[in-house]
Amino acid sequence: MAKIYHVNLTEEERESLLQLIRRGKPPARQVTRARMLLLADEGKTDAEIRGSLCSSIPTIQRTRRRLVEGNLEYALNERSRCGAPRKLEERQFLDFVQ
Repeated sequence: MAKIYHVNLTEEERESLLQLIRRGKPPARQVTRARMLLLADEGKTDAEIRGSLCSSIPTIQRTRRRLVEGNLEYALNERSRCGAPRKLEERQFLDFVQ
């Protein structure tokens, strides 16, 4: 299957990703995405990346797409989620806890 989204990182982006990986503080998903992008930039196939990082092909493709359509920050970070609506009002919760 031909790749639709090709990753071509600039030197600044590459250095930024390498620093992110070396720091050891960011969330694991962010580090995994950074590694995906670095391997993709090296010309690795999605199957090779999957084998190296134990990730799924759709996740790799989605990360590539987010880089090409957006930017590095968009590719590395998750979108905010609205979350589930509250099931109890604050007063009901306090009554329940006591």
